[in-house]
Amino acid sequence: MDLIKINIVNELAGLGGHFQRLSGDMPQVMGPIVCGDDRSWQPQVDICENDEELLIIAELAGVNREEVAVEVTGRLLSIVGLRTKGHQLRNVRYHLAEIAYGYFKRAFLLPEAVDPETIEAGYQDGLLKIRINKLVPEKKVRKITVTTY
Repeated sequence: MDLIKINIVNELAGLGGHFQRLSGDMPQVMGPIVCGDDRSWQPQVDICENDEELLIIAELAGVNREEVAVEVTGRLLSIVGLRTKGHQLRNVRYHLAEIAYGYFKRAFLLPEAVDPETIEAGYQDGLLKIRINKLVPEKKVRKITVTTY
């Protein structure tokens, strides 16, 4: 089944530009997409940083590592994959069904202060961890001579 991109919505748009101005260099989260007739599910994600790197952790319980892909296009980092039902129950009546299955995609606009060439991803115990090194800011001061026009 091919992914069909119908609509990408910035989840922060409802808060207006105020929050985005306050967030500065934080990665921007790109919103839901729809796959075929089924609504895709979105894994939960934590984004944090320290002085050296940006860390993105996605909760992908029940997803095989072979079904996960991390893609970077310019500053857009995407996590895509598929969670399939491992069980096929017959003649049952659900009382509660909260586990989502199917295709998923999460996309993040990376801040300019990171180096996309250093991205590393690892998957263990249902958690995808993506590490991206920050760029070292230049501390060189350049004096500009002021002249008359």
